[in-house]
Amino acid sequence: MTDLEQLSPSWQAQFQAWQQRKVPATAEIAPGLWSVPVPIPRHPLRYVLSYVFVGAGRAAVVDPGWPTEESWRALCAGLTKAGVGPERIDGVLLTHGHHDHRGLAGRLRRASGAWIGVHPEEVRFLQDDPVGNADFARRREDWMRQAGASEDAVTEVAHSSHGLPKMPAPVTADRMVTDGEVIEVPGGRHVVALWTPGHSPGHLCFHLPEEDWLISGDHILPRISPNISAFVNQPTSALTDFLQALDRVERLPVKRVLPGHEFAFDRVDLRLGQLHEHHRQRLGEVKQVLEPKGRCSAWEVAAQLSWARPWGQIHGFQKRAALGETLSHLHHLEATGELISRLRSGVRTWQLSPEPAMVSRAERSGRV
Repeated sequence: MTDLEQLSPSWQAQFQAWQQRKVPATAEIAPGLWSVPVPIPRHPLRYVLSYVFVGAGRAAVVDPGWPTEESWRALCAGLTKAGVGPERIDGVLLTHGHHDHRGLAGRLRRASGAWIGVHPEEVRFLQDDPVGNADFARRREDWMRQAGASEDAVTEVAHSSHGLPKMPAPVTADRMVTDGEVIEVPGGRHVVALWTPGHSPGHLCFHLPEEDWLISGDHILPRISPNISAFVNQPTSALTDFLQALDRVERLPVKRVLPGHEFAFDRVDLRLGQLHEHHRQRLGEVKQVLEPKGRCSAWEVAAQLSWARPWGQIHGFQKRAALGETLSHLHHLEATGELISRLRSGVRTWQLSPEPAMVSRAERSGRV
């Protein structure tokens, strides 16, 4: 049995399609609940899993997918198979505001008049959308410089966004979905919103209490750890928030995870343990890098951590994501008193705390 099979994939056809690098078929996974894979063209994740609640000829969609014509056609075909068209959508729920999950939300609203529901913290995140935002680009560059990146690296990341497909304007929310809110969807179901920040500030999961299933967005994925970054428009507590949100899920009676990518699985306890262990090891690796070095910038730490590819082979957006993830681990260790940081000449450096139990609040916040 492979490690992934130990997670107990929920539906073999879906799992096998993912193994074969194919897009799985649209399927009714429970009465009135459909899984609709929406392709992400030319992307290693290949598709986002949208979920559609159907009843009495109406529907609500969770995470409609990537904003291309190919994706739109696939979403409409999935809706048709579920017995509705895009004009029959009452509401669109977003787990979070990344383009692969929310890209078609505005188009669905234009087709049907549907409301779009988002957590209040994600509203700020969406308003600060980086696409075509000169102020955001400037802040991203300043963020990289403070993390210790060279001017060549800052320029490389800035240029890496050139040539990407045009993204739609930031979507506006019609409905604020708060933690613990019970939402009625077509088919007579009620889903419960669970605020799970980390991957994004206002990330939501949706608990289905009838089955004890969890639509998890990018909070819990079967194969990869979601990127948890302390970035320009995300809090420095991103990793702390994420780990606490994992604990919240663990306290729920969740029997099955319906993720935003790849395939559904049943061994929720096993996957939660794997995610905690991944970050425990990563935090240890960060400290091992710092121990013999004294003070290091986040960029210097990131360059010495283990990644899927050697640091010199990581470029553009992926390098920025790696830096953000490194910073989230550094900030978490600072919050626990294990590191202290100092900002000098525009660059923040980090070191192990000589006496973790005695570190002052000012030192933990970097105001030294």
